[in-house]
Amino acid sequence: MSNTPSWIEEVEVNFTYDIPDRYLEQEATEGKTGTFTYVGPQKIYVFVDNETSKIQVNMDAWAYDEENPTQHDEITLFCGRSHTPVLIDATEQPLLATLIWMDGEPHENYPCKAWRDPDTNEVLYWETDPLVPDDAYDQENIMYDFDKKEFVRPFPFERPGMTQEEWDSHRQHLINTTNDDLSGATLTDPANADQRAKVVAYRDALENIWTKFPYADGWRHWHIPYPKHPFGDAKEGNSFEADESIDPDRSTVDQND
Repeated sequence: MSNTPSWIEEVEVNFTYDIPDRYLEQEATEGKTGTFTYVGPQKIYVFVDNETSKIQVNMDAWAYDEENPTQHDEITLFCGRSHTPVLIDATEQPLLATLIWMDGEPHENYPCKAWRDPDTNEVLYWETDPLVPDDAYDQENIMYDFDKKEFVRPFPFERPGMTQEEWDSHRQHLINTTNDDLSGATLTDPANADQRAKVVAYRDALENIWTKFPYADGWRHWHIPYPKHPFGDAKEGNSFEADESIDPDRSTVDQND
């Protein structure tokens, strides 16, 4: 989130915006909307890559300073030949201003929906509900039309980092690899029967993911962590020594159910 200089007055702009039918999906057929309040300078400079025409979220926006007559020259020098500064008015484009100026606002400050493990009630994933602008939209792929001198609308919705096909393909790879392990000498040795049972349970959990987390109930692949292998990374040290697990993304933030 960009910081407003102390000498520049902030404005608050309440606005309504479209959101997708479900988080990270591209359809918006149900007419869902969210409401939000932009808080920041009335006017800000955002930066567009001259080659890709995409807005540059990683370049902090500049608050427009009407008391600084050389600011535009300073910004032009800052951009060089690779970027173009575009001045936007938050009272006219509050969604865009929010996506750029408030992109680092902590999501846990807003109502959230938790996706919990049906067996343990552990929080596996959470998402803002309704989706805040930063969750709904893919800022990094917002395009600017240099000929029309305006941003291309509608803005793109956020997408998952991995498609379901890719996620299921990797799940199948894990299943195949585990079946290979189960047929190997170590886990067919009767002395390792207890360890084999744990690996079988792991393989079964992979195979039954969509039974435990039904798609029809709203579960999507980004909500679901792959089961943890009972022995961690077998390539390091004792093949029966489990590595410490890493919490799945967005599983440990305080949420409001």
